[in-house]
Amino acid sequence: MDFRFTEEQDMIAETVQDALRDLCSTAQLRAMHKAGQTYDADRWAALADLGLNGILLPEAQGGLALDEVTMCRVAQACGAALLPEPLVDHAGVALPLLAELARSCAAPDLLQPVSDMAQGDGHTVLFSPVQPFAVAADTARIVIHAPTQGQISIGPAETFDLTAQPTDRSADPAAFLPGDRRWQTARRLAPDRGGACPCQCAGRAFRRRPIARRGAGGA
Repeated sequence: MDFRFTEEQDMIAETVQDALRDLCSTAQLRAMHKAGQTYDADRWAALADLGLNGILLPEAQGGLALDEVTMCRVAQACGAALLPEPLVDHAGVALPLLAELARSCAAPDLLQPVSDMAQGDGHTVLFSPVQPFAVAADTARIVIHAPTQGQISIGPAETFDLTAQPTDRSADPAAFLPGDRRWQTARRLAPDRGGACPCQCAGRAFRRRPIARRGAGGA
């Protein structure tokens, strides 16, 4: 078994590193901190132009159809560059899950938002028992709230009861910008205040496929 990265994985990692070197410089991060910003629309659009938002999605949904090992290389580059935008959570976890829920639950109304977000039009966040906090949840196009396995609610951010939790850099090293806030959700607001009904069948998506064993170049 060959655990070395493939040439394609190395090339993609180098491309992302080079792009972030220009898009996410120390000077830019300092300027954002001084202005109290944690999101840059131009940088998000540039990342979308590279196809990174849909890196794990199939091509039919506007993605690159790459694997999790490649996503890990991208995540490593994002961490090294101190990328403020929630690309790793969005492209590596939440958006692929939303795409799977759209298929497993036969929810065609979710397919267009998935394709849109793969092209950089908004982002999605996931709240779960192992990930009770999320960055940029208040501006998310779609929130996925999974308080227990098999119980999932999906809807716009305004249909959830979100509570801001100021980050503490000393307690949370991932909060590289002191002005960052992370969000916690306890419940979805009443249906008459907007949003989709809970997806009762969505738990299948968590158990549907085991992690595949990969050959050369994989993990």
